[in-house]
Amino acid sequence: TWNGTTYDSSGTYFYNQSPQNIVGFTHAGYQNGSNYYISNNADSWHNADSICNYLGGHLVTIKDSMENNYVGNMHSNPIWIGLSTTDINNNYDENNWETFWQWSNNEPVTQYDNWVSNEPENYNGNNSVCCEQYAYIDPNYNYQWDDGVDQTLPGPYFYVLEIPDLQT
Repeated sequence: TWNGTTYDSSGTYFYNQSPQNIVGFTHAGYQNGSNYYISNNADSWHNADSICNYLGGHLVTIKDSMENNYVGNMHSNPIWIGLSTTDINNNYDENNWETFWQWSNNEPVTQYDNWVSNEPENYNGNNSVCCEQYAYIDPNYNYQWDDGVDQTLPGPYFYVLEIPDLQT
């Protein structure tokens, strides 16, 4: 018996938590086994990632176009997502990015992506290749992804905290 219900077989069960009131966030909805919260303030990618982990969730991971549009419609400004790379030597391009980028919660990078054309390209706009290690959803490009640097241009951005249902 768990949570007042008796189960007669083994398996994986999910407990859907009621939305929480989290200071600094607005509950944006529930979808596909997760509660989503949009930040009330913009921040750097690193701070956003740390805050989400501290609160028991993670920066949002995008698994398909439906989730991408759902998250993208949460705010009219760009939104950090939990996708980043530690490769600052520009070993990747739009054809092999999956090898060098990872989700902050260690979920595997799936076949789905929604990069703006020719992204990610690790170009910071100053005629140099450097440091665009963090992905965000850009409403100016129909909710496609772009890569940016952590604190200066183009961020800071708002971000989405994803809290999955509890597994037992």
